[in-house]
Amino acid sequence: MRLVTRVLTAWKIADHEAFCSDPGADKEQLVRLAQHASQHRHPLGPRLAANPGMPIDGLLRLTRLYPLEVSINPAFRMRLAIEPAFLRSLTYTVQRRLVRRQGVDVRLIRQLAGPRNRPIGVRAAAARNPGCPMDLLEDYPRHAWPVRAALASNPILPLALQLKLALDPKQEVCLALSVRTPVDPAVLTVLCRPAQHPVVLRAIAHNPFTPDKLLDQLMIWGPTEVKNIINTHRATPEGLALIAKAQKPKPHPSSSHH
Repeated sequence: MRLVTRVLTAWKIADHEAFCSDPGADKEQLVRLAQHASQHRHPLGPRLAANPGMPIDGLLRLTRLYPLEVSINPAFRMRLAIEPAFLRSLTYTVQRRLVRRQGVDVRLIRQLAGPRNRPIGVRAAAARNPGCPMDLLEDYPRHAWPVRAALASNPILPLALQLKLALDPKQEVCLALSVRTPVDPAVLTVLCRPAQHPVVLRAIAHNPFTPDKLLDQLMIWGPTEVKNIINTHRATPEGLALIAKAQKPKPHPSSSHH
């Protein structure tokens, strides 16, 4: 039996779901439950995080596993409305938890992770979030390199931004792009240049989406270790099968209707 359930049972609470959702429930008991639910995911956790009667310290604990529910909690939103400085007074950890969760109100992401004077780690967490507003994603290539590296791993990043980041001088940014799967060959083509850092070239050689023509180029001017990687992949049935699967043309959408 999970800890939250055991505690509720020990308190002789008959209806666990109703108690966790009840705004009139005992505040101290709600905070204690929040403490337990924030350590291990529990089916009642979302109910606790959405309960408007949950004290603010309980809500902040619950951002660890249920940031979306906390962000739409009426009590949390009321605190934001009446105390404008509250959001930025949240700890670094809580801010990161909020901005990295897909589905969180984009207004929170804008306030916590938009300006360049916000903590780098918070902006980086937002840059990875597929739910981050597009105008922020378009601005992040001008931010510090950890933010750019995080942006490069965002799964919905438009090709135009990927191509821009492929020219980034920082190894970490290029590496994040080179390990994307799937990845557009155009991005790998921009990344694959003689001045590129060897660790990025190794990642390109390992990526099953790398076109043969790029691998052929690497066999001409690439470092010995990169050539060895390519030869190994090409020499094994497993490597050939992985490459073939990754580069297999996808059927035209209309073909599924026939």
